[in-house]
Parts: sequence; C-alpha cells; structure tokens
Amino acid sequence: QITLPPVVPVQDQIPLRGRNVLIIGGSTGCGRFVAERFYAEGANVIITSRFPECYERPYKILKLDIRYECQVKKLIKKVAKIFNGKIDILINC
Repeated sequence: QITLPPVVPVQDQIPLRGRNVLIIGGSTGCGRFVAERFYAEGANVIITSRFPECYERPYKILKLDIRYECQVKKLIKKVAKIFNGKIDILINC
C-alpha cells in the first residue's frame, strides 16, 4: 500500500506572485493548463509555441521550435531581456 502526502494548494507551497516562469511548449494541453494556472496565481509567464499567431493569451507567447539550436539561443537572449536576467521556474511540456 502506498501512502501519499496530503494535497497542499500550490499557493501554500511556493509563492508564485511575481515569479518569472518560462514554459516551453505551453500553447496546448498540459502546457496551456500550467501556464494559465501560473498566470492566475500572479506569475509573469512566457510560453513558447511553433505557431504563436494561432493563440491569444493574456501572457507573452514567443515563437520557438526547439529542434533548432539557433532558435533556442535567441529565445534565451529574448527571455533574459524581458525578465531582466532572471527565470525562477522553467517548465518543458
């Protein structure tokens, strides 16, 4: 038998308000859910998508195809500029 710890609301675990969050592949599915949750908790959210023009969200969406190293390098520079060099949370979906 497995005993699981009690579920603690996210806001009680890690204060998210004002945190800088970068979500790779955050435009659909699990990534979209996570992005919306972090945004609702007050985090500064940037997501990446291969087709950012297809989505309208209240947070920033940057074009990225992680198959291309040059795009990843550009993304790092752009996000560093937007977040003043600080990413608190990085999620790859």
